[in-house]
Amino acid sequence: MTPFLIPPLVDGFRQVHPAVDLELIESQLDEMRQALLQGACDLALLHEFGAQPGLSCTTLRSSRPYVIVSAGHPMTERKAVSLAELADAPLIIYSEPPARQNADHWFSLAGARPNIRYRTSSIEAVRSMVARGLGFATLIQSWPTDTSVEGLPLASVPLSDPLDEVELVIAHAAHITPTHRARAFLQYARDTLAGPDILRTTD
Repeated sequence: MTPFLIPPLVDGFRQVHPAVDLELIESQLDEMRQALLQGACDLALLHEFGAQPGLSCTTLRSSRPYVIVSAGHPMTERKAVSLAELADAPLIIYSEPPARQNADHWFSLAGARPNIRYRTSSIEAVRSMVARGLGFATLIQSWPTDTSVEGLPLASVPLSDPLDEVELVIAHAAHITPTHRARAFLQYARDTLAGPDILRTTD
């Protein structure tokens, strides 16, 4: 997910609606789906991978997968790179679903298989290992800095493969009417995060 989006979003919403208390939960995709469907939470920010049965989703923005490499990597001189070219290079993968499934799918579309060398449940560890030259990583979300948590430089390289964009959505259970608080937060997220001509809602 995009953890760096949450603090400014919450801070801005608090300034507009100071009387509203928010409880934040960070969890994996399947767990968040279940929490929504069971009424345990009102809204969730999710990356959408295909249809989400039982959820109503409003798209906030879309992005294409890309790769990150260390600053001294030869690919930094390229305008774009294909996954087939990277198939033999060590891949550092975020181990939480659906990252592995995404990597397999994207490499399959490129007619290649990923050479997964390292797995970690920390996205910052992924970026730090890449910055140290231990391999490359595929990402979806944009990052607000081009350095790792250790301060080592990273480089982003677009993929030339014709991969579908992945949507960042705000979702709620389709069978549950959102509370006034949830509707207010949904509207604020739409106004704050969405770019022009991006918004659309699916049930």
